[in-house]
Amino acid sequence: MSFLLLILGFLINSGLSLDSFEGCLVIQFIAGVKIAIHELLVYFDWLFSTRSFGTFLMGLSSAYSSAVSECTALVPAGYWDAYYEWRNSNIPRLGTLTSARAFVITPYIYGILIGIIISDGYLRIIKGGKNARLQLKQSKAHYAYLWYVFCILSPLCSSLPSAYTRVLNGVQCHSVSFYTRCLPVFTELHSMFYDSEGRKILPPLVVLIDILTPVALAHIIMGDGKAQRSGLVICTDSFSVEEVARIITVLYVRYDIDSTLQYSSIGNPRIYIRASSMPTLRNLVRPYMHPSFMYKLGE
Repeated sequence: MSFLLLILGFLINSGLSLDSFEGCLVIQFIAGVKIAIHELLVYFDWLFSTRSFGTFLMGLSSAYSSAVSECTALVPAGYWDAYYEWRNSNIPRLGTLTSARAFVITPYIYGILIGIIISDGYLRIIKGGKNARLQLKQSKAHYAYLWYVFCILSPLCSSLPSAYTRVLNGVQCHSVSFYTRCLPVFTELHSMFYDSEGRKILPPLVVLIDILTPVALAHIIMGDGKAQRSGLVICTDSFSVEEVARIITVLYVRYDIDSTLQYSSIGNPRIYIRASSMPTLRNLVRPYMHPSFMYKLGE
């Protein structure tokens, strides 16, 4: 069902009319989901040039297809008609410069951006450029999350994600990355999260307590969270002790989440959320977590 929601979200963010999605839900066989999987397979086969990773994706998708071929989950009436309409139309999959400028940054989208910037994303102003752009990079193990975020932010992008391969300690490492366009909204965020030397920082507490929404917190956990036998660690290694203390303050004051300061093996500050506060945290961020990261909440 989460796969269908991903595809549905992509259609909506691509500008497709919602009229065909309205109406009652009906029970129908969704063996046709293989068609959508095939579309993604074609994309990922192009995206990843290495045979080993292509084999990995083929095996994963084959297993998924077998699992859903007899599924009878609920889907919106007219879903597949809308899918074929979208596939055969000239509706752009990616945002043009005009549509990117007109794209509305809702509180939900803004929360995603804040969470990504605090965790794995980074903002950059290209030399000679006026505005900043956002980049998100993930390992092949987390490509589903990157694709999920890309589908939401695609109106702000001008190209599909790209694949990279590098050798680290004799091991081939595969990753996926996407960039947004250079836009004023990212320039504003750059001035909030980077100092004059280009180092990532956190804004003052009075600002952080307002922008650290449940959506933002969910994406911070998905990016930097580390599952524990009890509790949760957020790897805020790139920030100072004083900055990490601000996040701890927001967690306690705004959400009544009890957390404390810990240090990595090389002395970087991290946040440990106590086991007693995990039920509160789960209820807060669960609606915004990608299924592939639910294990970080102990679920």
